[in-house]
Amino acid sequence: MTSSDPRSGIVIPEGSVEIDKAREPQSFSVLLPDGNVRLFLSSQLLHYVENGKLEKIDLSIADEGDSLTVSKTVYDLVVPKNRVEFQYTSKIEGSATVKLLSIGGVDVGDLSLNINPTVEDGKIYWRNVLPDLDFYLDIRPKRIEFFKVIKSSAALTEFRWEVIQDKTSNFTSARKSTGWDAGNRSLRIDTVREDVDSGDASKSKTIFTETIFEQISIIEDKKARRKGWASSDIEYPLTIDVPDITETITTGADDVYMYTEGGTTAFNASQNQIYLGNAASSIQYMSGWRFQTLAIAQGAVIDLAEFIARNIGVTGSPGLGSGSLFGVNVDDMPAWSYPGTYNPQNATRTSASSDYDFSATQLVTIDVTAIVQEIIDRPGWGSNNNLGFVGRRLGTPPFGSPYGFIAIAAYEHSSLPAASLEITIGVAAGNLASALSVFGSRGPRASFVG
Repeated sequence: MTSSDPRSGIVIPEGSVEIDKAREPQSFSVLLPDGNVRLFLSSQLLHYVENGKLEKIDLSIADEGDSLTVSKTVYDLVVPKNRVEFQYTSKIEGSATVKLLSIGGVDVGDLSLNINPTVEDGKIYWRNVLPDLDFYLDIRPKRIEFFKVIKSSAALTEFRWEVIQDKTSNFTSARKSTGWDAGNRSLRIDTVREDVDSGDASKSKTIFTETIFEQISIIEDKKARRKGWASSDIEYPLTIDVPDITETITTGADDVYMYTEGGTTAFNASQNQIYLGNAASSIQYMSGWRFQTLAIAQGAVIDLAEFIARNIGVTGSPGLGSGSLFGVNVDDMPAWSYPGTYNPQNATRTSASSDYDFSATQLVTIDVTAIVQEIIDRPGWGSNNNLGFVGRRLGTPPFGSPYGFIAIAAYEHSSLPAASLEITIGVAAGNLASALSVFGSRGPRASFVG
């Protein structure tokens, strides 16, 4: 749908009158001519809050002379006409400014760039910024999507971006981006992130550098086998995006841990950190995470899935060994509970597993592609189902040495983000990823790579 009004595809009987007080974010009701009331529901966001009232979303792009703007949705967007930059301000809380710094290692001030953003089919384009290089923003009700289009092998392919954001905004930054060439082949992009001093205590500043790998990967079949091929094999144009799905823990009940010692078991879903490992031969900590409403079709090819969490403490030498992170092998993960089946101790685990990185107090990124693929391939999986992970040491006490455990930031933590899940789906270019997205109930969350 290219209309600026997400409700434009909904057919309302002639002579009907909308009941304004019955509006919800994704629905509205009308009084029909015969006196009956009809409710219209949508999978899209239809309304946003303005001055305490739900208003119709209108994604029209306005020309303000020196900038292009969008304002009648859950965010305000400003695109200056004299540079490659956009300013995103959530109507809930927080803002971010994204600016191009250099291309091919050369500062933009030293390049002869063609800066002339135009509006085309509901998108904002920077055409031919340099020969064979376009950028564009796709405007959506809940987010904006940012893309780079490389049209030949002669185009420069290293980009540096500056992101300045409010520290209170809870935006998260994607760590990898993906490209799709004209032959629908998947290309991984090397992304380096550097946090620098913003000069403002209320804001953070991050520099992202993206470089195309010389050796890249092609998805051959549903089993996601990969075969190396050279960048000279790319069929242009090449479209570059960020991960298709970025999910975060959005409620304290979705990240939990259990503690067992002998015949004693404790279950906790409300602390600012969760634990994984074994403190002694008879003491075991097990963790669980649930990510809600993943918009992935049954059987979709998962190009890459990464579980991202922050270790905030390491005690002793956690002897987790291999295969310490599993998926919960069900179609639609229900809420965690104890006693019962759906808890880290009793949940049915996937055959696929990954090693949890417990080596240091740090941000950890764990490849869980095989785990997610196993769950997505279940016949009963459906789009917008929930997906769960369990972290635990296999076996039953008593455990042999070494002994140790890690503390992991949870949803309730006052300053650190909870775990997130980033997924890139093997689909054709055009069904690509969001650059800035609103997630969860704690305010806006966003993902951005160049």
